[in-house]
Formats: sequence, C-alpha cells, structure tokens
Amino acid sequence: MAEKRKMAVGVVFILMVLTVLGVAGYYKYEDYFYAASEDSKVNGDIVKVIPQITAKIVEINFDEGSYVNKDDVLLRQEMANQVVQDVTLSMVKAPESGIVVKKQCELGEVASPSQTIAVIMHPEKLYITANIEEKKIKFVKVGEKVQITLDSFPGEKFEGVVKSVGEVSTSFFSLFPSSTNGNFTKITQKVPVKIDFEKKNKKIMPGVNAYVKIKIR
Repeated sequence: MAEKRKMAVGVVFILMVLTVLGVAGYYKYEDYFYAASEDSKVNGDIVKVIPQITAKIVEINFDEGSYVNKDDVLLRQEMANQVVQDVTLSMVKAPESGIVVKKQCELGEVASPSQTIAVIMHPEKLYITANIEEKKIKFVKVGEKVQITLDSFPGEKFEGVVKSVGEVSTSFFSLFPSSTNGNFTKITQKVPVKIDFEKKNKKIMPGVNAYVKIKIR
C-alpha cells in the first residue's frame, strides 16, 4: 500500500512539473513570436461639422448615432440678417458619409463658425491603435499580420495588418519633469501602432477596447 501511495505521489508530482513547464513554454513561445497589447482601442478619423454663419438653429435633421450621407442637410439656421443669394450658407451639410458619434447642438441655440455642431466617423474606415512596449517595437513591421479580439465581440476573432508604427512613445509629450528633486523612476514606454482591419464590419463601434497579437517572427 505504501509503495502504491509513493507511486501515486510521484505521478502527481511529475504531472505538476509537466504542467508548469508546459505553461512556461507556452508563455515563452507567445513572448518570442508575438508582440501583444491589451492597451488597444478601436479608433477612426473624425470629421468635424461646422456652420458657415452665426445664426439661430431652426431645424435639426440628425441625432447622435445617426448614419448620414455626404451632402445631407444636417441642420438649417435662421436667415433674418442674410441676403437672399446666401441662403445656402444657412444649410449645414455633412462633409462625409458616416456615423454621428457626437452631437453638440440643440434647436434654438445660436451656432457659429467657431463651434463644432457634430462629429462624424466613417464605420468602414475604423482601425486599431495599439500601444506596444518599447522592447518589442523594433520587431513590429508594416504589413505584419495581427490577431484581434474586441470586448464587444467576446469569443470572436478578427484579422488585421500593421498599417504604420509610431515614431515617438505615447508619453513623449508628458516627459518634461515637474520636480527637480533628482529622483527618477524608469517607466516602460509604449509606442502607438496603427492596425487596419482586413475585413470591414459595420457593427464595430469606435472606442471599443481591444486585445492584439502582432506576429513578429
């Protein structure tokens, strides 16, 4: 009975060692062949909508989350003090097609050329901004394949490709010291990498958190 118990303990110990080695080997493999980041987010190029005149808003034809087409009339302004031939200036049109991700106007308000009344983002031109640790960034090349998972699509994987690699770290402009006591704490810097989706998906929304794995070897 004692011999069997010793053998069982030995088998369990060997299995535990193999499990630890397997897990360590997996993470070593992932670290060597991939540059991964949880500090990633879905972004897109934004277009600001700005009126041409200063006047009261008398009509609004959109809402936050609306899809608009290029040249759609988004709102109209009062023309009380404008000449007839300038009537088109009172119509604020969409400069590009896309989703209104931010509405910044209300009926009856006075809008002017210094004010952004809406922000538009095209859903088919979204991309990932991934912040990669500096020790891995030298291995990241334009054109490399990327595996993407999004918090809003649990269990679903997306494919991407590296579009560009940033020239400076994300904290470059915040590195100017506010203290002169001589203390310095080294912080791992991160460099932004732009990743394009290989297949467009209109259901993906900007601002969603992402996890990326970039093939580097």
